[in-house]
Amino acid sequence: MRCALVSAVVATLLLLSGCAGLPTVPDTPTAAIGVIDAIDATTNETIAVDATAILGGVRGTITVAEGSVVLRNVPFGTGTPPVQPLTVTAPGYVTFAEPIQISVTVVTFFTAELQPADPAETGTVRGTVTSDGGLPVTSALVKFAHVAPGGVTEVRGYTDNQGQYVIGGIPIGTATVTAEATGFVTSEPMQATVVQDADGGVSPDVNVALVPGSTRVGVNGIVVDTFTDVPLAGAQVQFGAVANVVADAGGLFGIPSVLVGAYDVTVTATGYDEFTQTVNVLPGMARLRFALTPSAPSPPGGPYNLQGTVTLNGAADNSGAVVTAVDTTAGVTWATVTTEASGEYTMFLPPGEYRITAAAGGSSVRRTVTVPSGGRVLRGVDFVLTVS
Repeated sequence: MRCALVSAVVATLLLLSGCAGLPTVPDTPTAAIGVIDAIDATTNETIAVDATAILGGVRGTITVAEGSVVLRNVPFGTGTPPVQPLTVTAPGYVTFAEPIQISVTVVTFFTAELQPADPAETGTVRGTVTSDGGLPVTSALVKFAHVAPGGVTEVRGYTDNQGQYVIGGIPIGTATVTAEATGFVTSEPMQATVVQDADGGVSPDVNVALVPGSTRVGVNGIVVDTFTDVPLAGAQVQFGAVANVVADAGGLFGIPSVLVGAYDVTVTATGYDEFTQTVNVLPGMARLRFALTPSAPSPPGGPYNLQGTVTLNGAADNSGAVVTAVDTTAGVTWATVTTEASGEYTMFLPPGEYRITAAAGGSSVRRTVTVPSGGRVLRGVDFVLTVS
């Protein structure tokens, strides 16, 4: 019960600080002190297993015997009021992760409410987030997104001052992982396999490397005709607010120094529809390729303007895959279709950029595509999923 929890916390503090009671806060503190405990969100009672707590990068263990943990030397941060991310992970529970306000004058107390998780249906993943030269990134936010027919489940957690994280309660199967941190470029999505915690299951570690936001790289690309692949000399490429360049006789263009990050790119050429795309600039990126569609006066003549095939490895046929198109600008779902045995699907979508997701049997794959205007059909938006 809560009264027992309070008694445990007080006992812990007495042991840590003697008869004076609470941990001592200096007259002019340079860092915060946090006292963290965890309860079961369904029973409001102290959890019966040890838990890992990370506050502002400082890691400690909430033991069953103590009932809480005192985390010292927690950075104040630069916000007003000060805020630091807290992560609490315990076996059999979904990881708790959210920023909390930090006191600069007294001890900060916080109770994390953990939602129970079924060990047969969820797993735990560990890993590290690093920067240049393998340096750890503290308080990086790591997200695991699991896509299922019922929707998307996201479980998240923050790294400690060694760049390490542990996140539990993630639905088993394939999850999409991203990491982000202040001063760094958000990582490109990567796929992870989550194994059930039951029966001693262990999920593979997922390590992420972030690129500092101050990094500059050269960007090169080519502009071609969608149907003939002929280079489009003279095409104009507006690369965000960085540069407006003109493709040469071979359709090639280059920008020598661009800060890493996401840029909205617009490409135009006489006699062609305007092309727009968001480009993530990162070290080692491949040469960009922009394919423009010749302008046409009439709207689409058929019942669809996007076509593809979903292949289900491990299934008797390709039926039952759910394909969804979401407008990346407005976040609106424009169409949802289910494949039949052939795996083929079609959609009719307004011109624009869409995130197309194919999901089946606990697996999902997504692509970002641009649907052209002018009555053209975008073909070959294909997916391959492995299902059990």
